Amino acid sequence: MIYVKEKDRIKKYDIEIDKERLEGLKIKIVNDCSIIKHVKQKVREDCKTNDYDFMHVRNYHARLINKISNNDFFGPPLISIYEEEYDFYEEPKIVGLIDEVINGKDKKVLELLEYKDEELDYESIGDKLKVLLSKNNKDTYKFMKEMEELIEQCKNTRYQKPVSTYLSEVQSCIKLILVDEISYQDYLRVYKFMDEDFQKKILPMEMVYK
Repeated sequence: MIYVKEKDRIKKYDIEIDKERLEGLKIKIVNDCSIIKHVKQKVREDCKTNDYDFMHVRNYHARLINKISNNDFFGPPLISIYEEEYDFYEEPKIVGLIDEVINGKDKKVLELLEYKDEELDYESIGDKLKVLLSKNNKDTYKFMKEMEELIEQCKNTRYQKPVSTYLSEVQSCIKLILVDEISYQDYLRVYKFMDEDFQKKILPMEMVYK
């Protein structure tokens, strides 16, 4: 239940959320609206991503490339070094907000209903490319590696969509059902009349949105 200030009225609403549909849309947003970053790195056996997050890590594979001596007396004599490679899906901010709503944080409901569009961060990628090209790049290998990563990121993200593709569907999963309302002046009088503990119990101020 939430309390909302609308002009000179305080309105009390029950909340109905289609959590199953909202969860499905969240997965679509991660799939279709994330910035995709290709990751290639060397890791020790004990750091290898064995149980990786299927929501954010895709096309994962690792290969053994070396074994090195272990200086830890209590550990194994050799440590395996792997090269990991995968695509990491950097989800839009709205995904975290959807999770909070699904998990019952009622005060996040209006924040989701009032959510504005979130574009893909192409500009940020372009800015990084400009900065890279403007540098006095003495380290050719590092320059080429950074350039390759940015080009790969642009290539992976080119078919992704803005959050606006699904925003109206997300917001339609939430229904506010009016229970009661009072004038704002009456609300202030009642609120001041109550002691602090009773105020928190009956009319939580943090849930009154202006």
